[in-house]
This record gives sequence, structure tokens and C-alpha cells, in this order.
Amino acid sequence: MTNYILANQDLSKEVKRDFPWNKIIHTPAIFAVFLAHFCGNSLYYTLLFWVPTYIHEQVHTDTVTFVPYIGCILVGILSGKISGMYTFSWLTQ
Repeated sequence: MTNYILANQDLSKEVKRDFPWNKIIHTPAIFAVFLAHFCGNSLYYTLLFWVPTYIHEQVHTDTVTFVPYIGCILVGILSGKISGMYTFSWLTQ
């Protein structure tokens, strides 16, 4: 059984569509997203790797080294809820 869509197409003409990657990447909005992503990740990995070592060496305890992880989880959930409420309110206007 042949595919109806392919059977009724003129395959002799191939249309090449160039996607404007260069134009998209060089827009200020995309640059801002890249910059925010870089800054957010650098802060996250600093908290993830450096703070537990600092607490262990300066405070000499292992019980509070989980605090940055709990903080990152809570801030991630809270920021997701806030952005969801903002986006939903913007879409319903």
C-alpha cells in the first residue's frame, strides 16, 4: 500500500529552505538568554561544589553541608511556581 501523501507529490522539485540560524543567534534576546544561563549555572555550580567544602573546613561539621542543596531545590520550586503564575496571568489577559 503506497502512502497517499507521497504518491500525490511532485518529487522532482526539491525546495531547499535555509533556516536563519545566524540571524536568530545574534538577536539581543537570545544573547540575554545565553548570558542568564551562563550566570545561573556558574552560581549553581559554585554553591554545589564550593560551599560544602567551605562549611566542612571552616565550621568543622558535616551536618549543615546539605543546606545549599535544600536551598537550591526550594528556590527552584519557588521560582518555577512564580514564573508559572506570571506566564499564566499574561496568557489570560
